[in-house]
Amino acid sequence: MKKIIYILCITIGFSFLSCEDLEMLQEKPKYDAVETFTTNASRVESVILSCYYQLRRDPGCSRIEQMENETQADYNYGSGSYAYMSEYKGLDQTNITRILDTWAILYRVVRFSNEILVLMNDAEMTTTERQELTGELHFLRALAYSRLVRHWGGVPLFDESNWKELYEPRVSVDKMYEFIVSDLEYAEQNLPDKEKQYGRPCKLAAKTMLCEMYLYQQRWADARDKALEVINAGRYALVPVSTSDDYYKIFGPDVNGTSEEIFYIKYNTQSGSMFAWMCHTTGTNYINPTQGPMGLYSLASNQFISTWSNSDLRKSFNLYDRTVSGIARKLCKKFIDPDQTGPTTSNDNPLYKYSDLLLYYAEAAARANNAPTADAMEKLNMIHRRAYGKNPLSPNALVDYKLSDYNSLNSFIDLVLKERGYETYCEGKRYIDLVRCGKLAEKVKYAKGIDITSDAAYWWPIPDMEFLHNPYFDVDKDQNPGY
Repeated sequence: MKKIIYILCITIGFSFLSCEDLEMLQEKPKYDAVETFTTNASRVESVILSCYYQLRRDPGCSRIEQMENETQADYNYGSGSYAYMSEYKGLDQTNITRILDTWAILYRVVRFSNEILVLMNDAEMTTTERQELTGELHFLRALAYSRLVRHWGGVPLFDESNWKELYEPRVSVDKMYEFIVSDLEYAEQNLPDKEKQYGRPCKLAAKTMLCEMYLYQQRWADARDKALEVINAGRYALVPVSTSDDYYKIFGPDVNGTSEEIFYIKYNTQSGSMFAWMCHTTGTNYINPTQGPMGLYSLASNQFISTWSNSDLRKSFNLYDRTVSGIARKLCKKFIDPDQTGPTTSNDNPLYKYSDLLLYYAEAAARANNAPTADAMEKLNMIHRRAYGKNPLSPNALVDYKLSDYNSLNSFIDLVLKERGYETYCEGKRYIDLVRCGKLAEKVKYAKGIDITSDAAYWWPIPDMEFLHNPYFDVDKDQNPGY
């Protein structure tokens, strides 16, 4: 099924300016005041779609955010202007400039969501339409804030009550997660049972993201139970594979709406993603052979890579060898689009897959029990079996992990993180997983032999524009550690 991307550009006022010009589509979109778009359900829906445009842009889910995360993963290295990121000293000025735009587009999603929630109050629509559209807005606002808080910690909080304000003080990390959770709890009650289009959320997507946020809050039993709600719904299943290339049935450029897709950021040929371009070099068969700056790579000597079993189909699926500048490197071919003629690809950004949910459950169930459970191990083994070409639902003594070998909580959490690293390779999730679990320094030392000595390795810096213009911000008190 062809992937459809909904984009609408509107003149909603916002105070979070970016150093990047607000690029529009090649066709010339019509502009109008937001008030004229909030008179009925279809018009409100058209304005909501502008939030997805922001998320899909280059500073967001297309390239920058993912690159900043992946260059700090224990299994990857940045090159060129991204090389500094892999020194774990925080962000240098080049990368600080990049993430200013990430901050800006995330706050645009927040601003748009707030304004639409307020202005749609007088729109003519049915009760169901109002519930579903407000649920979608709460989900999108939560998504934006979840990415802000994981990178910057406490940030200014805007909702319907203060959406017209230009500036607010930082809110604590705990308060931010409380707000995000409240948005998602609203979303899970009001979103439709099934998404209206792929790339838009349903109740189960809200539950999945809520599970992840409970993990950040260390509400282990709540995270376990929420994950189990999604599992027991019976809507999702792992896509079986028998060869490494079968994983393209999950990640390929034309794939849409598999049994694993919970919530993805959508791309297509006309409006593509830039991330894969950063993973390849010129002359490959995986994207346009004239493209590829290779801003991201790994090495055979990296302990995460060298200890990854060659029998695991995910390894040969994800990695290929290429000598660049006289150095043998491992490049990622998870996201490929050989037929594309430019530097973008049609591959979606898989924010939440069923395999993510199963691993969330495994971690949460073990932590809630203070020891791994048989069911937690079973959910992990489902993913592990598939990686070896086996039936995910059939126990297999040849490949299954044994609970007796990982009977302590710490050893099991390490196993979950290892499997999640294999499963989400180059999806922008590894670094934030290690930070959340307090494992970044340990895993970077093991994989790369690098000692992390700067607190800046764990945060992005609050943008200078906040200290210049926001009267609530004090550079000596509010800047993140290490900057």
